[in-house]
Amino acid sequence: MFGRACEASHAQGCFNFGVALRGGDGGPVDEPGAIAAFERGCNGNDGPSCDAAARMFAEGKGAPEDDVRAVSLYIRACELNHWQACTDIGHAMVQGRVGSKGAVEGRALLARGCEGGNPSACYLLAAANQRGTGGPVDPAAAAQLYGRSCDLGAAPACTQYAFAFLRGEGVAIDVSRARNLFDRACAAGNASACNNQGLLSKDGVGGPLDLTRAIELFERGCDGGDPGACLNLGVAVLRGVGGLEADIKRAAGLFKVACERGEQVACDNLAKIVPSRGAESSAQAEAPRWNTTIGSLTIGSGDETATFKDVRSTCNAFRLALTFGTAAGEARKCLNDTATYRVFLAIEGGRLTSSSVEPDDAAGRCTTNALGSAHLSNLTCTLEASVSR
Repeated sequence: MFGRACEASHAQGCFNFGVALRGGDGGPVDEPGAIAAFERGCNGNDGPSCDAAARMFAEGKGAPEDDVRAVSLYIRACELNHWQACTDIGHAMVQGRVGSKGAVEGRALLARGCEGGNPSACYLLAAANQRGTGGPVDPAAAAQLYGRSCDLGAAPACTQYAFAFLRGEGVAIDVSRARNLFDRACAAGNASACNNQGLLSKDGVGGPLDLTRAIELFERGCDGGDPGACLNLGVAVLRGVGGLEADIKRAAGLFKVACERGEQVACDNLAKIVPSRGAESSAQAEAPRWNTTIGSLTIGSGDETATFKDVRSTCNAFRLALTFGTAAGEARKCLNDTATYRVFLAIEGGRLTSSSVEPDDAAGRCTTNALGSAHLSNLTCTLEASVSR
């Protein structure tokens, strides 16, 4: 039936005939016949047929492998509003894998796919704008595109959109909005979002401090495969917080899982609580650290503020909303109007003791000296961040 429809120049019939010849209906496989049917359907302006033929040429099925022909067919499928084809070929071009015009043309194809409602196209185009691939770095465009992809149902895009609101990248900082987006992504199965929402709940950022809720989120993130969530759940289990019973053996198991998934802090923590001789001590049990990799920390209030962005801390209970008091105004005076400095700060016994700034970096030394007068509770930890005015 499909064969007769294809012979009658019915493009959809050619597509269905090609699928059948490819083995889609359980019948005998005829790959050369399938690719011929798909090409005929493509000539009849059927986007799915163009896409199917492109895939066969790319894989060398039914005809010799021909990347040039495959690219041409993918682009034709995109022009015929087959949005997945726009996404696939656009992504390949942005990555520099195919096409003479490379990433620039790839962006245009991703934009077409995004306009057509493909969430992956919007996500990949957002990443290209964020990284400056195939065009300028554009945080505002990246944020807007992550938002569109999120609205179209892509949970990872909701996570990236949340980070934009946490860091003020292309949008104004709005931690409450970020929490809502992390919740949305976590509910949709994005394990990283569960971990990051757990960290916000643990630190009381943008909402109440809720260790019980944080534990639930870490458990969900760890079960979903996120190594950071397993690490943070392990620390909570080790310390017996959030309603958990302290359990060094279970904590070690969680650190092991996170370590095997590539989380170096978990590997370090595991070595501290399970030393080579098998000894366990309370001193060793206190060593493992939270690994907070989210958010921004604003110190001071009103105009007398300085901001830490892209915060990564190993503090035992670091509150990202911590106030430095009068030291904030002094720190802000250290920075030029548009300057951003990457610094590594050490806090011992509640005092900022040093930073990793170069000896000739006057702004960095000034910042360290200004914050050195602030009392940071009874913390011993490190903080890596970008500091900007």
